[in-house]
Amino acid sequence: FQKILENSIELKNLNLVEQSQEFAIDMVKKDYFPDFMIGLSYERNSMGLLNSSSQNMVMGMFGMNLPVWQSSYENKVDEMINKRVQIKIMKQIKMRELYITAYTQYTELKNAEKKTTLFHEILIPKAFQSLKAVESAYQVNQSNFMELIDSQRQLLDLKKELEEAIVEKANAQAEIIKITNVSLREKL
Repeated sequence: FQKILENSIELKNLNLVEQSQEFAIDMVKKDYFPDFMIGLSYERNSMGLLNSSSQNMVMGMFGMNLPVWQSSYENKVDEMINKRVQIKIMKQIKMRELYITAYTQYTELKNAEKKTTLFHEILIPKAFQSLKAVESAYQVNQSNFMELIDSQRQLLDLKKELEEAIVEKANAQAEIIKITNVSLREKL
């Protein structure tokens, strides 16, 4: 189940949030360093106001920002790290929750499969045989009408329970696909 849960959309979203938080921490840590700016500007002097022989001018620029408030940067980094820890805890909780839900649904799926097999192979054929036996006995006046109706009711009840087991199986399959984002045709 562990590998299958990695395909979960919810866990993928939490992984993306965790990665964005890591990136944010890296960016905040870079605020400790000074920023350097270098620029070059070119302008054309069409009016000829400068006393130079050239009508064009090129300017070079250099700038530097020094990080003065180091304590505020430290607080930001601590806040971001705490947020990252919270995201990791949320991810672990969500993974456990999904694992428990997937395992529960898998157990329900297996139980529903056992029920459908039991109804298909044993209970319904036996109830059908019982109905045929009661019908035969009724035709030769060895059984009453109430026994015949009761036998038919039992067969219909078993067929209804079979349909309910099929619905339970389909619901469990759908829930597993929803949780794991993996088709059940692939191995669980």
